[in-house]
Amino acid sequence: MLISLINKIFLVKEMRSSSAEIHSLRWTLFKIPYFRVYLHKIYLPDYNSHPYTYPWSFISVMLKGKCYKRSFYPPKFNLPIDNFYEAPCVIKHHRDDAHHIEKIVCPVWTLMFAYGKYKNWGYRIEGRPQSGFINWIKHTTYKKLKSKNILDTYCEFLKRKSFD
Repeated sequence: MLISLINKIFLVKEMRSSSAEIHSLRWTLFKIPYFRVYLHKIYLPDYNSHPYTYPWSFISVMLKGKCYKRSFYPPKFNLPIDNFYEAPCVIKHHRDDAHHIEKIVCPVWTLMFAYGKYKNWGYRIEGRPQSGFINWIKHTTYKKLKSKNILDTYCEFLKRKSFD
């Protein structure tokens, strides 16, 4: 009963994988334009194969858990930085950074402070090998391509495309 009440007050959202497994839970603790606070419980690594961007910059305080994360930074996103994080720690990302949770060692709890102007969130997908993950697509487009089983074909097209 108490958990149900807390979930209603703080607007819990379940994120699920395509196989319906719970990937993570997110509670919205506070939200105003340009600033919001979330509590996350992450159970599984990212199930999509590409790094993604958030709509805001954020500071995440890892309260509990351990994970491996790969991050990519502008301008070319071609030099991944692998990190192992263990609570307690603080992780900061700009909204243009891309990242991918590779492995969850045990469930991760984070308190996330998101700030700044909202932009669409999406995925960085491959360009030519020397170019890195320079192509960005909205998350809705990514999901549509994936659901139609043509995401890999689209990525191959972009690898061959000239960026001159």
